[in-house]
Amino acid sequence: MNIEYYEKTIQKMYEAIAVIEGLKDLKEGNTEEGAETMCKLKEKFLLK
Repeated sequence: MNIEYYEKTIQKMYEAIAVIEGLKDLKEGNTEEGAETMCKLKEKFLLK
């Protein structure tokens, strides 16, 4: 196995884990409205 193949495989695994965690959050209702979250972040980081 060459290093490029290994790195691509590991990256795909990390992406799959992130998707699984996101789906778990959706299923459990751990989400917020996008616009509300963006407003909070803009206020927190003093952005326009």
